[in-house]
Amino acid sequence: MRDKLVVRLGKKLMGLGALRICIVDDVASYFNEQMIAIAKEAGFTRIERLYVLDAGKLEDLLACPPDIIILDIKGITEKSVAKDGFAVARLMFEKTHCFVVVTSAHKFYLRV
Repeated sequence: MRDKLVVRLGKKLMGLGALRICIVDDVASYFNEQMIAIAKEAGFTRIERLYVLDAGKLEDLLACPPDIIILDIKGITEKSVAKDGFAVARLMFEKTHCFVVVTSAHKFYLRV
C-alpha cells in the first residue's frame, strides 16, 4: 500500500518539472556522455556531471541541492574538502533534503 502511494507521489512530482540530478564520479567512462544523452532523451533534462568536488562546488551543492545526487566513493573530492564520497554523502544527507545514491565499481561495493 505504502509503495503504491510513494510511486503515485513520485509521478505527480515529476509532472511538476524535471528532476535536477547531479552525478559525481571521477571516471569519465562511468556515466559517460552517451548515457547522459539517453537519460536526457527520456526526460531527465537537468543532469549535471562533475568529476571532482572542490570546496566551492560542494558549497554550491549544499546551498542549492539537486533532487538526486549520485556519488562515487573514491577520487571525487579534494582531501581538504572531504575524505571520500561517504563523507560527502553524509553531509548531503544531514544538511539537505536530496536523495543520496552512493556507487562504486571497486572493493567498496555493497554486498548482500
